[in-house]
Amino acid sequence: MANSFNSSSLFTVPRPIVKKDAVNYDNLTGDITMDYMSSTYQFLKQSGGSHTITLPALKNGISYWFKSRASSTGTISIKDAAAATVETLTAGQSCHIVCDGSFWLVAIKS
Repeated sequence: MANSFNSSSLFTVPRPIVKKDAVNYDNLTGDITMDYMSSTYQFLKQSGGSHTITLPALKNGISYWFKSRASSTGTISIKDAAAATVETLTAGQSCHIVCDGSFWLVAIKS
């Protein structure tokens, strides 16, 4: 009998899942382009002015958390690979962006 997954099969992970290099704590000095190996959690502080984060090409299941650590002015514009704005963060805001394979979607913003 082959092992297979079905919706009624449950499994337990006996240890915490640790993602290597999952957190990026950065002081932005320019725009950045994300890729599939970029850290899932992005804590970003603008060093004057506004910056653009470009997301990678659409891929189902990819997600990122962004947090603006700026204390005053400036924005972080998060754009898709075609340069369309997905979300804009101002000082102190954060968001969780997910991809369904067709679109980048803002799941949570605070």
